[in-house]
Amino acid sequence: MKNKDKASYVKEKISSAFFQLFDEKEFAEISIKEITIRAQVSRVSFYRNFETKEDILRYYIHQKMSEWRQTTDLVKESNFKIVIADLFEHYKEHNDFYLLLYKRGFSYLILEDIQTIWGARENQTNKDAYVYAYLTYGLFGWINEWFARGMQESAKDILELFEEKDEK
Repeated sequence: MKNKDKASYVKEKISSAFFQLFDEKEFAEISIKEITIRAQVSRVSFYRNFETKEDILRYYIHQKMSEWRQTTDLVKESNFKIVIADLFEHYKEHNDFYLLLYKRGFSYLILEDIQTIWGARENQTNKDAYVYAYLTYGLFGWINEWFARGMQESAKDILELFEEKDEK
């Protein structure tokens, strides 16, 4: 097995073990030792791939969002509303994970990922940076509140609500 494949394999083993534990108990109650025992890897392997338990969450969110970005052309898609509906659909498809993340108090990690995609950049004008910040935090607010209410609406429903907001 190549080093890259081996690292991916170990990350997946650690992630899988962590999420089994994360589903069973609170984040603070999960030890690195528990994760490594369940994953059947050494502590060295854990720390070679992750600095903290929270990094496992970041890694998994990044993996899921990378998969989503591969199916959604953020650059060429001129209709922001369609991209947003697609993003909500992504969250809905993986609702078990995202609701658990929310319930355990880690939805702010989703904000970090949204900022990576749409957040303000240093090279932007102040005006553009403020607009991107507004969009980023506004979008996260919608997502977080939707999580809080149990993701009841479909992506289509969210899009309709978004369009109604624009009409007012």
